Amino acid sequence: MNNKRKFNIFIMVLLTFLFLFANIYAVRKIIRYGSEMYFYDKLLVAYRVGSEKGLKEELNRMPAQDKTGLGIKIAQDMKKELSGIGDPEKFLSNIIDRKKNEVNLFRRLRSLSFGLILIVFLARVILRSLL
Repeated sequence: MNNKRKFNIFIMVLLTFLFLFANIYAVRKIIRYGSEMYFYDKLLVAYRVGSEKGLKEELNRMPAQDKTGLGIKIAQDMKKELSGIGDPEKFLSNIIDRKKNEVNLFRRLRSLSFGLILIVFLARVILRSLL
């Protein structure tokens, strides 16, 4: 196999990897972290409106309202951690901020992947026209 063929195979694999990362992995992570952020935000609003009583009511209501299982898992985890949390508002705000940062990270990585796909594709077209 000559070097040109190896290079073309490498470019094809690179583009496939970037495309899969941008359209499958990154999107799934964005959806996952966004959903988690939604549930934690619901808990934060419940705490702000009804203090600890409102938070406990929302934790009991979440499993009945959620069909995906994620809300059930978050409610169960929060029920376990609730007694050890000093300030629920600060705790939930920190989790929401962390989830926002994770969503933004994967948005930037997805944009970077599309940018790299474009750069590699254009470089390949330019190199072909020159050679």
